[in-house]
Amino acid sequence: MQDIFSSEKRSIRNISIDRPQTTSGSDIGASSPQVPPQENGGGPNNFTPFSPRRAQTKRKWVRIGIWVGVGAIALVILFLIVGSFFEGARVAIGARHALVNLNDTGTVGLTGENIPYEIVEVSKEESKEVAATGEDRIERAATGVIVIYNDFDTSSQKLIKNTRFETPDGKIFRIRDSVTVPGQTKGADGKRVPGSVEAEVFADSPGEEYNIGLSDFTIPGFKESKDPRFDKFYARSKTTMTGGFIGTVRTADKNVTASAQTELKELLEAGGAISLSSDLPAGFIILPETVAVAFEDLPNTDGATEATVNIRMKSVTRGIAIDGNALARSIADDRIASYEGEGVRLENTGTLSITLPKPVTVTDIPATFEIRVAGPANIIWTYDAEELKMDLAGVRRTMTDAVFVEYPAIENADIAIQPFWSRSLPDDPETIEIVDATNE
Repeated sequence: MQDIFSSEKRSIRNISIDRPQTTSGSDIGASSPQVPPQENGGGPNNFTPFSPRRAQTKRKWVRIGIWVGVGAIALVILFLIVGSFFEGARVAIGARHALVNLNDTGTVGLTGENIPYEIVEVSKEESKEVAATGEDRIERAATGVIVIYNDFDTSSQKLIKNTRFETPDGKIFRIRDSVTVPGQTKGADGKRVPGSVEAEVFADSPGEEYNIGLSDFTIPGFKESKDPRFDKFYARSKTTMTGGFIGTVRTADKNVTASAQTELKELLEAGGAISLSSDLPAGFIILPETVAVAFEDLPNTDGATEATVNIRMKSVTRGIAIDGNALARSIADDRIASYEGEGVRLENTGTLSITLPKPVTVTDIPATFEIRVAGPANIIWTYDAEELKMDLAGVRRTMTDAVFVEYPAIENADIAIQPFWSRSLPDDPETIEIVDATNE
């Protein structure tokens, strides 16, 4: 029985505890658990225990790297798209030019190789409110401006003051001053071009029925005398006819009215001269000695209250303007040996003094007249900017010299293309900007 049952009394103190063995030495009591050796023969120090947190961090950085790469690619694509959308080019052109000091004369006229001219005009109205002192009945004739044409022959024709002009419905207007209508000229296509001149007219009778819109006119005097010029001399409105009136208006004291009219004249004269210079046809130069201002009293109108009245006045400023480009060609032909008839223009005409050896007025312009031009003139060769745009469209930057060589007026050019990586100018000419850099 003792072989089956031990006689030793068992207790919890007598139960042995199996502890794991350490591999770090003979210290059996070390707290580090024993790590089994690698199956592939590696020592215990080469073993890296699996870390879920480290693996998760690694996957996180991989995802970040992918998103960063995708974002970079997307930005590049967006940059290319935006750059293509805003494509364009700026071409700064330095044109051929020459400085000439002048003290010369030229001939102005509408025939032959003369420097052409135009009559320019501007109308303005001003008013001043003053105290009303009474009423008055007035009658005024409508006024306006017409253009008279001579399509009869090459000879000029003088029309005397008060010459009648008739509308299709029989209304009669008269020219205020004598005018000379130039004869026909030959256009660039070889066809005859009627000569023309502007003239101020007034209605033959007062009243609002003469306040008419634009109209054609004939010269009844030619018809009455059965003159063959009747069919070849005619006129057309440049402005509407206004100011015709019959009725009662408020009035002011005569001295107050006179003082207001003086103020209005000063305002109108200054404003008319400024407007005349700013409203010139492109390339034209006004001849200051030909500028004249005509004033006309307009019917008074009621003021803001029953105790006031508006004193009104109208001015018509007129002058002769010559073609500056034609003047530039004339100067270049006379003073620049290398000039061969190319298009040229004058830059900063304010440096030039242009005077008239003999007086000329807008109401009596001879067939030809002389001008004297003094001062420095900067002659600049011209080119067709729109045609240049079309020729440059789609051309590689390295091939643009082949385009510019076809433009003798261009001395140098600087090209900036957007987007910056583009090697060619845009295909659309409208996205190409041509700028003048002649004096830069």
